[in-house]
Amino acid sequence: VQEERVKAQEELDKIQGEMSSSKASLDEIQEKNHFLENELQTAKAELTELQSRNLNVLQEGILQKMRSKEEEMNKELEELKTTSEAREAQLLHDHKLELLKEAEIRQRESTQLVEELKGLYSNFAAVSKKAGDLPKSIQMYRRALVLHEQAHGENTVEAATLNINLGAALLAAGESAESKRHFQTALDIRCKHLGEEHQQTQAAMKWLAKLQSKNDQTSRPPSATPTPEGS
Repeated sequence: VQEERVKAQEELDKIQGEMSSSKASLDEIQEKNHFLENELQTAKAELTELQSRNLNVLQEGILQKMRSKEEEMNKELEELKTTSEAREAQLLHDHKLELLKEAEIRQRESTQLVEELKGLYSNFAAVSKKAGDLPKSIQMYRRALVLHEQAHGENTVEAATLNINLGAALLAAGESAESKRHFQTALDIRCKHLGEEHQQTQAAMKWLAKLQSKNDQTSRPPSATPTPEGS
């Protein structure tokens, strides 16, 4: 019985110790709860003050966002405008290219027409010369030369040939001064483009020599008369 009493007392002491510990824990929890309530009240007060103090800041933030949005919209409008202008510039560029292509085609067609017409004038001039119609021959050679110079310029090898042919017709018609001018022009062009030793350059020199021989009216028998070139 004594042992049971001792055990019971030990159990009682243990229970009382646990109760004391639980009471201390409860007191600690209540103290923490009280602290948290005070913190919560303080936080609420600070929040109320912050809300009141930051109302203008909030409004300013909203206004700033609105201004930023407006700036973005204006930027987008400028980019759209720039894009539109770029498209218009591209369309204009493409249109100019089309016009240039058309002009190039027309230029080629015009050049081809000039060449055909120049050939017709030259052939007609040669036929007229053989038929003894020197005025018509000179007229046709002049037209052929003018067409060529307008299309290709005066300083070309083909222009030299046309000058020789016109000079030959003028020489046959007794127009020595003008004939010499065309022969000399042809010689200058061929010397520049072909060189003095070239066969065509030598042919131009022969025409000038024949003209000089005719002007001198020497008694020497005339050499073989060169035939007009390209005729």
